[in-house]
Amino acid sequence: MIRLTVTTEKNSPREFDFTVRQLFCGGFTGRNQEAVKKHIEEMASVGIPAPERTPALYHISPSLITTDSEIEVVGDKTSGEVEPVLLIGAEETYLTVGSDQTDREVERLSYPKSKQICGKAVAKDVWRFSEVKNHFDNLILRSEVEKDGKTYLYQEGPAGLLTKPFDLLSMYSVGNEGTALFSGTIPTKTGQLIYAGLYKIELIDPVLNRRITHTYRVKTL
Repeated sequence: MIRLTVTTEKNSPREFDFTVRQLFCGGFTGRNQEAVKKHIEEMASVGIPAPERTPALYHISPSLITTDSEIEVVGDKTSGEVEPVLLIGAEETYLTVGSDQTDREVERLSYPKSKQICGKAVAKDVWRFSEVKNHFDNLILRSEVEKDGKTYLYQEGPAGLLTKPFDLLSMYSVGNEGTALFSGTIPTKTGQLIYAGLYKIELIDPVLNRRITHTYRVKTL
């Protein structure tokens, strides 16, 4: 169970508890699947296995999702990536921002196993999905990372680059009450991974002039 705060256009913030019964991480969810296939071919050329189908959806343990400000990992080859996160409740569906921290060494061996290794960071603040669904493509995903004392803009781009969350769930016939979905990510600014010690992730709504921000540190055990 995670404690969240919903902020709406008209109402004051309200805290509530959300029980995650199913947790999914999307992969290769770019809306331009031709570009996705080209990227997969490039990775295959350096020994990274191709997924069975795209977009991909990985079913992982609900215990991995966390609103904590620190994630503990094993090894120094893990990295996060900013993603829209869909949370399906009994009466309402919510949207927030998260980071799919992934072990990149394990990823070379198995995508599903790499998703199960690290905690999945998610912000405590959420919006009602009904308030943003009509302008979902205009939402901005943004991440900054800190490494060796320097801060870098790591990712920035519109959510419209990604397959819409409910479209992704429908492809796999999942999405019951208690489902949490990390909907996939956008490219990095440089095309390279940064194994950072701190991540600041944001979901920005330019239409309603608001944003959700979450910062977490990565502790190597």
